[in-house]
Amino acid sequence: MNKLKYLFTAVFALSAFGLSAQSNYVGPQVVNPATECNKPPSDAIVLFDGKNFNEWQSVGGGNVKWKIENGAMTVTKGGGSIETRSSFGDIQFHIEWRIPANVEGEGQNKGNSGIHFQRLYEVQILDCYNNENPTYVDGTAGSIYTQSAPLVNACRKAGEWQSYDVIYMAPRFNADGTVAIPARMTVFQNGVLVQNNFNLKGTTYDKSGYKPHGKLPLQLQDHGTAISFRNIWLRELSPDSNFGGVQVGTITYSYRDMPDKSLEATLNYALQSGLSSVELMGGTVESFAGIPAQNQKEWRTKVSMGKFRQIKRMFDAKGVKINILKLETFGSPEEIDYAFRVCKTLGAIGITTEVSLETAKRVAPFAEKHGLYLIFHNHCQAGDPGFSYDPIFAVSNSIKLNFDAGHYFGVTGKNPCDFIRQNHDRIVSLHLKDKTGPTAADACGVNKPWGQGATPIKEILQLLKKEKYPIEVDIELEYNVPKDSNPVLEVAKCVQYCKEALK
Repeated sequence: MNKLKYLFTAVFALSAFGLSAQSNYVGPQVVNPATECNKPPSDAIVLFDGKNFNEWQSVGGGNVKWKIENGAMTVTKGGGSIETRSSFGDIQFHIEWRIPANVEGEGQNKGNSGIHFQRLYEVQILDCYNNENPTYVDGTAGSIYTQSAPLVNACRKAGEWQSYDVIYMAPRFNADGTVAIPARMTVFQNGVLVQNNFNLKGTTYDKSGYKPHGKLPLQLQDHGTAISFRNIWLRELSPDSNFGGVQVGTITYSYRDMPDKSLEATLNYALQSGLSSVELMGGTVESFAGIPAQNQKEWRTKVSMGKFRQIKRMFDAKGVKINILKLETFGSPEEIDYAFRVCKTLGAIGITTEVSLETAKRVAPFAEKHGLYLIFHNHCQAGDPGFSYDPIFAVSNSIKLNFDAGHYFGVTGKNPCDFIRQNHDRIVSLHLKDKTGPTAADACGVNKPWGQGATPIKEILQLLKKEKYPIEVDIELEYNVPKDSNPVLEVAKCVQYCKEALK
């Protein structure tokens, strides 16, 4: 009897956490830590193990002119700065460094070097032991150069080995080149926290701010002192789905058949699919914010933006940009205004909805008021005789297109590239899916797994890459998911398809 009681208790406890006694537990990915502290874990990319410069080159190209002795690389006179041969985005980074024991000079000329993340954002190296070398506070060791002084001075004496462990999150940019999410750094010096998730203001070279970029190399600076480095490794973190300058994301409608439809789960689905941007469905957003089943209009007009700011922080922390919001609360003027306030709070560029001249006239003034876009999505309208976007475009410059290339091809059989060339200045995003052209059975075409339809997906992606159109791409999963798969895996296949097409 007691055994049965304990078994019942165990099953009840598992059920309370959404598990069952028969479920097959699938935990997080296993990463084996090193047997010694500070050594690279099993999934690390080792940039320097004391043996060679295989992962490095001189800045500007060419072989490294530094020297290797006793398992360390050391700056040589006139050797110049060096950088990795590979480019990186979000990383966990470890490096050990040593200033010569006999270092001379003062201020910025005493043991100066730096680690430049993506060539542009520097963590400073300098002899600052016990504050005995006065200099400007945001130029000391442990500083994010010229932007953030270290929280404490954790320096060891010159001649002793020191370490930096850095969590670097690369900036995200909107299609128009503006910053969606700034770069962020957390830095530990010798095991002591010296920078805590600091938002960078732009490049640390000057005060010019940000210029859009993708993955870039790491650099180690030659500033005239024989600084030594060893045990350099990194782990790549958040997905980066910008391929060849084309940002690839998904509309989260693609995950509609997943069992957990919460916002937290949706974010994890995007990460598991390998994505760094989304078009976010509004229902998920409002559910997280606590919308009631009744009196929704009143709730929308009174709710604070606090929960929506929390959503942005959640997505920012994972490196996923909310590019567009699909929140069609267009019932009353107050609800329309609410929708655009939410959109702006989330950092999205605009709201998507079905194409309609009446909606354009009613909603565009609110988009203008908030400095955002009203973005129209097409289904099969292009197959209607006489259909034209011109009257809709004429309403406001705030009106843009979320051009569904699959639906357009499915209903017309025409190459979407021609439409994109003609209207690229009004298109801010594409929905991609693979379809047949119009058939006798279905005038809007039939959805197919990618590569099995006739939509010229590769040609579309190559056009965006070649012309550098500021148009983002969102995968919309519409074909039937195989029984042995799920939407997360299928979106990931589509992401890989885009990546291969953009090589």
